[in-house]
Amino acid sequence: MRHLLLTLTLLLTPTIRAAETPKSVVLVELFTSEGCSSCPPADTLLPTLTARNRLVLTLSEHVTYWNYLGWQDPFSADQWTQRQQAYAGRMRSSDTYTPQVVINGTAQALGSDPRAIQRAIADQPITDATLTIQSLAATPTHLTLTWLASALPPGTQLFAVIADDRASTQVQRGENGGRTLTHVNVARTLTNLGTAATGTTTLVIPPILPGQPPARHLILFAQSPNHGQILTATTHPL
Repeated sequence: MRHLLLTLTLLLTPTIRAAETPKSVVLVELFTSEGCSSCPPADTLLPTLTARNRLVLTLSEHVTYWNYLGWQDPFSADQWTQRQQAYAGRMRSSDTYTPQVVINGTAQALGSDPRAIQRAIADQPITDATLTIQSLAATPTHLTLTWLASALPPGTQLFAVIADDRASTQVQRGENGGRTLTHVNVARTLTNLGTAATGTTTLVIPPILPGQPPARHLILFAQSPNHGQILTATTHPL
């Protein structure tokens, strides 16, 4: 029913104007796993992150390399493992680990260390880049969006993420066996939109996993080539 109402609403209002996101945006990516006993504190910390005069957007990106311990994280995907590995190469790190946060693509910290994360957020520079979601139109299976960016250096990549607002799992096995874990802003899909400052594309909406709430949102962000600095980001509920 919610998908039907969403579709009808967007069809009756074919263009949704999103307010331009403030330039001082920080994107915090948490690399986590339900198979990692050290990750629940980081999962709990993520929704509390704020900063004075900054808009903090967060994503939970569930990696796959803990799945061998007996619990298959239902939110894990190779794309998140590969993204973390790419960051490790960029930052010349010899290893990947969980929980790890990457702040605006340029700094990293232990995902359960609030002081280190807040310092990294505060240290992020303000850029002139802007990114606006100009319109959205949705069906139960697809999302069509139009965006407009400005002041982006040549070669900047634009990315779209569809994320679940909240999720929870009763873990049956592995290091967290017997625990109920909760997550926020769980990244489900990542799409490279290319380098065009404006455009329209259609994304496939992933199915809602059994037992999970339906609320979702879209995050767009602009990132320097080769997993470099994230220059700006914006979001819109779905």
